[in-house]
Amino acid sequence: MSDQYDLAQVGKIAQIEGEIAKIDLGGGTTVNANIALTEAKIDDYVLVHAGYVLKVLDIEEAKRMLARWR
Repeated sequence: MSDQYDLAQVGKIAQIEGEIAKIDLGGGTTVNANIALTEAKIDDYVLVHAGYVLKVLDIEEAKRMLARWR
């Protein structure tokens, strides 16, 4: 059985409330993650792992990563 926290995932921030962001991973899947380690904002593409946003991605980097995972 696979867990959503097994690997880092790319997603787009849909909503932010305090330090918690709702992140759209595509296909109707969303996760909540802490953004305190970054300066992420709504509509940023981010790398998420273990409930934390680790990195804000530029759009080209996000597109490359998403293409590899599809």
